[in-house]
Amino acid sequence: MLTPSGLVARAVTGIVVYVILHLLGFRAYMTMLSGTSPTGEPCTYIDSVKMVAYLLSYLLATIAAPMLLIAAGVLALLQRKFIPRDDH
Repeated sequence: MLTPSGLVARAVTGIVVYVILHLLGFRAYMTMLSGTSPTGEPCTYIDSVKMVAYLLSYLLATIAAPMLLIAAGVLALLQRKFIPRDDH
């Protein structure tokens, strides 16, 4: 699925996942990177999973998604210029 629409769909999916996790409050678990717990109690395995999920979704939304959108634009321009269309 290396098409412009496929790349845009992947970028939008990554951004949507990030927004959902942010709205669910997973951002609070990023304090575990500095060694503190968001609840003040010892961190659990689930807290670690929430932190990693938020971190990965953040990186996807802020680094990968813009690259995917740029790649989709470039690919669309290249396809328009170099791939002939049958408009008969």
